[in-house]
Amino acid sequence: MKHGKTVRMWLSGRPENTRRTYLVAWHKWCTQSDHSRAGVLKHFQQLKGLGYSDGTVKLHYWALSSIYEMLTLTRREKENPVKAVRKLIRIGKRLVRPTKTVPFSMVKRICNSPPWQTETGIRDRAFLAVLFGCGFRRFEARELVLSDINATPKGQFFFRVRQTKSQVVQDQPIPSWTREYLSALILQRRDESESPDAPLFIDYFRHTPAGPISPKTIYRLYKKWVGKHGIIAAPHSARKTFINKLLNDGVPLQLVSKAARHAAISSTERYIAEAKIDESVCFSLRY
Repeated sequence: MKHGKTVRMWLSGRPENTRRTYLVAWHKWCTQSDHSRAGVLKHFQQLKGLGYSDGTVKLHYWALSSIYEMLTLTRREKENPVKAVRKLIRIGKRLVRPTKTVPFSMVKRICNSPPWQTETGIRDRAFLAVLFGCGFRRFEARELVLSDINATPKGQFFFRVRQTKSQVVQDQPIPSWTREYLSALILQRRDESESPDAPLFIDYFRHTPAGPISPKTIYRLYKKWVGKHGIIAAPHSARKTFINKLLNDGVPLQLVSKAARHAAISSTERYIAEAKIDESVCFSLRY
């Protein structure tokens, strides 16, 4: 399967159902020899001819398009032939549910919600602080190991992030308030494992370490502790809150884009409208 190893690594942190759908779509695509735009049209015509529903065809389209976006960003492919023929195969735009922003004043309260006396509580406090303080994607935080924590000559701490969306190793600074939550977890993990390559965040089974933290645990713990404060949101809302907080504080767009590890500044620009909504003239409207 073409780019099989790269695609599997990119999907490693995704939920199991998503990973399966993407791999099936990619495998079917790789079985044909013509990977040009004409080949894309032929491929989707074949799927429809096999009786695939419109919904399944759309899933295959978005899976292939997302994979090609990753491959073009990492320069493994020159173009995305799937995206170029969207109108010809009558695939509508995806309706994406907007990600919520957690109120800034609630972030510390959420991070303090888990109990500090238990193994899982210490882990959850650190995990929440890392999501909100470093703007990690779920799979990026999940792949962190103990040796990824480094310090500059001036004593500032940062993560060396090896699993990223762009497949490029990047450094992510750790704010001082996040480090306070993280230090308790580091002591706990060093007692549990002597290996520097041991996962930073792990699952526990009856108070016993049970391997790297699973995507299901990440989703469950985030929903649990955020929900304690009456907020219904997915883990990606922590990343959006991180970006919007920087923009709200007046940090230049280029620096925010670098902090968020976006491959293009246009990805960061999508957050500006919401970050500046407080400046809207509509709030002063009177009748």
